[in-house]
Amino acid sequence: MKNYIRLINLAILFIGISFSSCKKDDLKIFPTMTAKIDGIDWTTSLRVTTLGSETFTITGTSIGGEILILTILGSDEGTYNLSISPPAAQCSAMYKASASMSSEDAFVSSNGEVVLTKVDKANQKISGTFKFTVTRLTEKKEITEGKFEDLSYEGS
Repeated sequence: MKNYIRLINLAILFIGISFSSCKKDDLKIFPTMTAKIDGIDWTTSLRVTTLGSETFTITGTSIGGEILILTILGSDEGTYNLSISPPAAQCSAMYKASASMSSEDAFVSSNGEVVLTKVDKANQKISGTFKFTVTRLTEKKEITEGKFEDLSYEGS
């Protein structure tokens, strides 16, 4: 038993030394999408990002089945405003509490913004932030501290 514990400790020490000797540039950043929904941490287990006709669509699904869909009417770095007024709307968002929820029952954005902080067209990756309010009938949810990083996208 003591040998087993020593072996585990040695393995942990080796892993720690290996990671501490890495340079920052050696570490790979994995794609992420996170937010707070009504103050509760939310993170994706699956992300799908596409670009079509100068419009990004980002769909993030959590392990619990909650879905956030961001549609950004543009493909350049900058701030895109969410609005229910068509002339002012530069993007939209939808929240589904579960994958089985229909689009008609989903929460839809009423105000907020999406900021594309990095659009790497050569490597087809985007990063940015978001915050907005979504509503459904009389219910409202606040999506805050939203962030997506190095999401690969397909499309032109």
